[in-house]
Amino acid sequence: MPSALAFVYPGCEPIELISTVHILRRCGVQVTLYAHTSLVEIGIGITIKVDTIEKPTQMFDCLILPGGIGWKNLQNDEYAKELATQYMKENAFVCAICSAPAVSLGHWGLIKGKHATCYPGLEKMGLDMEMFSEERVVVDGKLITARGPGVSLEFGLQIAKSLGCNSEDLKNSMLIK
Repeated sequence: MPSALAFVYPGCEPIELISTVHILRRCGVQVTLYAHTSLVEIGIGITIKVDTIEKPTQMFDCLILPGGIGWKNLQNDEYAKELATQYMKENAFVCAICSAPAVSLGHWGLIKGKHATCYPGLEKMGLDMEMFSEERVVVDGKLITARGPGVSLEFGLQIAKSLGCNSEDLKNSMLIK
């Protein structure tokens, strides 16, 4: 069974986090929600309880980085940077949506020379976003990026497909175009 680690932080976008996790779990992916604290206010008055506050000792098949209004919390998180760097180095999937590709991965210097997308306008903040695309979801090897909240279902389905899951049946049953 494929596995994923979702990095949860204060102010991350609820739709991007929950929709992606929901899609992946319905496709059979074992998703673990990680944060530095057990309860995290992820959005406008929405608090979520994570699965673990213990730093994972094993590699997952993919790392998920949601975006959101709290993007500086992600950008300034040394452990998030360490995880993303390790996953890129180990050639595991790194999946980022909305602000996360530009203001985190780009800022950390991890997507230089990779095709990627992000929330409109933020590509200018990504220091290494020279191969920016306006596509809704972009796959470049093991890097999967998406534009924002309205693309969360497509993002989740692409991650599931990339992990070898049959996402078509779920796509059809959920009436996703």
